[in-house]
Amino acid sequence: MENLERDYQKGKEVLEDLRYLGDSSLAPLISRAHHHLFEIRRKAEDNLKDPGLYGNVNDLLNHHVENMIHLYFKKNPNLSTINLNLESGNWSLYDWNRFIELIPTILAVSSQFNFSNSVAFYQVGKNFYMTGAISLESDIAEKRRSIYGLFRKLVSKRVLMTYELNNSVEEDLVLCTLKFNLSHRNDVVYYVPGGNGAILDLAFSNLFSDYIVDDYSSLHKLKHTTLRIHPNFEVERMDGIPDNLFNENPECELLHFPFIFHPVSLIIPNQGYLKGLDDYYEDNEVPGTEFNQGKNMEVQSLSRPFHYIDFFDLIVK
Repeated sequence: MENLERDYQKGKEVLEDLRYLGDSSLAPLISRAHHHLFEIRRKAEDNLKDPGLYGNVNDLLNHHVENMIHLYFKKNPNLSTINLNLESGNWSLYDWNRFIELIPTILAVSSQFNFSNSVAFYQVGKNFYMTGAISLESDIAEKRRSIYGLFRKLVSKRVLMTYELNNSVEEDLVLCTLKFNLSHRNDVVYYVPGGNGAILDLAFSNLFSDYIVDDYSSLHKLKHTTLRIHPNFEVERMDGIPDNLFNENPECELLHFPFIFHPVSLIIPNQGYLKGLDDYYEDNEVPGTEFNQGKNMEVQSLSRPFHYIDFFDLIVK
């Protein structure tokens, strides 16, 4: 799969070189060659992504992974119940390969939290959740270095790990949910128009659409870092969320990432939406947009230059 993507990108680069070096009469031929190159890649990927072609393999992998997860959690003497729900019926071989590569790190994270009584491991789209009770006197802070090392390892694989603490389940226990977002894609970006007068637009990972915040009242009480990207692309670092944020700039958008130990909010100058990177994607036809947690965001082809900000690279520096 990696070789296919590498060869496809090299082919695109050659065609773009021809487009710039050749005269305008070559443009139609180059566009046709570009389309055929994409079709070759698409058909090759379809053979890997059609779960119906690999039903027995899918069942075998599902059984193996479920056993692996159960065995891992059974090593924890504090756990009496393990609830597992994987929706793997429509997984491609690519999805399986990625999940199997990541599952050891995801499970290693769980060992740092010392879940008590029961734990649930479940999937919603391409987000995976681990929920269980942890002690209010947990030594998570003492494991900061270990947890952060696992966090960096996941980020290097384009996975975001966040968490949420809910109401107490017992006098000294609180419910903790870990979220592992595996929905990053290389062919779709979260596109942010630069606005009037801007030479470039901005683009981030497509999974940004999972972290949009409409009501930020609860974030005012949270001690955390906020990064604000201004229309001229200058970045301002501040503590917390500014008052009257949307009154000052009604077009801006707020995203919040509840990272363990160091939550981060991001303010971008305009509201974004999903865009496919290939010209031949039609509106709303990019495969996989159903994993954006029900957000009905338009997928369009790109029309002008943009600056891609690698958020994964930024948060591990």
